[in-house]
Amino acid sequence: MYRAQEVAKYVIGECTKAGKPVDNMKLQKMLYFLWIEYYRQTGKNLFNDEIQAWKYGPVIPAVYWRYRTFIADPICLTEPNTVSQNDASILSPLVMRYNKRDVRSLVGETHAKGPWKTIYDDGKGMSGTIPYDMIRDYADSYERRLSRMERNRQNRLKSLLDELINAGVESDENGLDDVKDGFKHCTLKNPRA
Repeated sequence: MYRAQEVAKYVIGECTKAGKPVDNMKLQKMLYFLWIEYYRQTGKNLFNDEIQAWKYGPVIPAVYWRYRTFIADPICLTEPNTVSQNDASILSPLVMRYNKRDVRSLVGETHAKGPWKTIYDDGKGMSGTIPYDMIRDYADSYERRLSRMERNRQNRLKSLLDELINAGVESDENGLDDVKDGFKHCTLKNPRA
């Protein structure tokens, strides 16, 4: 497990190398979503630093205060990286995916649902700590939602195939069977992209 500052250095370095440096607000949102994604993939906490509910979403105060002088300017630093190669292989594609999104969409996603919304409670919980148990529960419920979405998608595809067969769609000797077999192997990839 890392300190949030170590992960922040990694994120800043990767974004700077990619030519798309992040500002402090985007860094905060990316750290939050990276924590969730890392937990989903490994079942482990990425870091244990306090995460608070601030006006514009989750914030890791220790990281915020470290980079506060940048205000809304890009943080263009390359600092020593302490993230293991194994963890970098998990984090790197996530960093690139979240860095493609604009900060408003990341803020909007944290505001729409989940732990931040529960703790912040229209400002009543400003600067309240978001418990990691709550974030883990949110991450686990996401996996259940994906499974349900996948089952629904498979059922819709099966219904469509049945409609094609019932409508008398002609095919070559293996055409519909190939399509039917292909549906069995389809998986929902990156539903948030």
